[in-house]
Amino acid sequence: MPYSLVDLGPFTDSAAACLSELPVAATEIFVAELRHREAQNDVVAASLVIKRARAKRSPLTDIERELVAKAEAYVRSGVQPPALFASIRRPADQRIHRTMLSLADPGHGHLTVTLVDAELLDGVILHHEVISRCRGDGAPGPEIAPYRMINIRKNALLRLHAADDVPVSVYGGRPSYQIPIWHKTPSKGWTVTRAYGFDPVSPSHVAAATASAAFANGVADVKFYLGNLTAEQAIDFMARVKSAVDRDEARQTLSSQFNVNIPILDDRPSTIATKGRPVRLAKPAAIAQLSTELTYAGGWERVTLDSASANIPSRPVTEILGFDSLGSWVDQAHAVGLETYISGGICGSHIGQATRAGVDGVGIGFWIHHPGDSPGSVGELDADRIREAIRVRNEAERQVN
Repeated sequence: MPYSLVDLGPFTDSAAACLSELPVAATEIFVAELRHREAQNDVVAASLVIKRARAKRSPLTDIERELVAKAEAYVRSGVQPPALFASIRRPADQRIHRTMLSLADPGHGHLTVTLVDAELLDGVILHHEVISRCRGDGAPGPEIAPYRMINIRKNALLRLHAADDVPVSVYGGRPSYQIPIWHKTPSKGWTVTRAYGFDPVSPSHVAAATASAAFANGVADVKFYLGNLTAEQAIDFMARVKSAVDRDEARQTLSSQFNVNIPILDDRPSTIATKGRPVRLAKPAAIAQLSTELTYAGGWERVTLDSASANIPSRPVTEILGFDSLGSWVDQAHAVGLETYISGGICGSHIGQATRAGVDGVGIGFWIHHPGDSPGSVGELDADRIREAIRVRNEAERQVN
């Protein structure tokens, strides 16, 4: 069967004029692109089928399941999910819910629980992150970071099934700080601050590449943990990532994450000029205020306060800051155009407090899962807990309104 340029779809006038005299029909580029677009169309069709079945609360037919399986195989091979996605960033008057519930899961639970029930998507963000504290062999590891980077291919599957019904966000984890390979100092002598000072390029560019891959999938937000950097380093990191990442800035956001339990060295020139030296901030309220100032200075759009600790569950930010301080932090962030997000040890009783304080996003992880097989691991998502979280948030919003 002969192919022609029209098989690729519409071209702009300038592109059509440039290609009109070229014998492209038989080139390898043309054939490869045609096959890619055919696969892309199957992916789009599958996403539409999934979206329709979810809205009608009906199971997929045999032919629909076959199409979805084919689309999933395409996505695993690198074909991008549909271009249209649900964004988190929108004016307050266009939101059904001021406070979004960010449901954290390594991926499988969203595919088998959240995304198969439209009721579980009410004012929800599908937050994709690895939240197990177990080592590679499955043994408990309390020294392991509670939140870690995801599998980018599984992320594409989430986007395929989410369609444009619900935003998907990603936790990028802690930046990959590099230790100079030839340096005489033993590796145990290196700190995050020192490593970043030697090489700010690698961690910022790796983070930008990580975020770009997620944004290419149609992810709405990517978050990175900036703990243990100084204030100036955090600003520098965010500025470097912002300048290197590929995204739709109007609809895709970058989120900073600071832990209220981890002190920050404020070494900004303005602080040194006022205080005569860098100042170490350790009080949660001071860290909260600084996190907003740093995120704004770094050019990112969302600021996260986290309270993850070695204890399970962690003490939540709502308890550490208190209602009044939390509300003040929200107001401060909103005043400079930032969205707010809290995470760490959140359960049902904290969701109402956060909602009444005006927090834009509440991250919930361990509480919405059944217990795992070992301490520090999570089992399947608990649909009843998700429904409870939505109910508590909705009731708190009615109280505020």
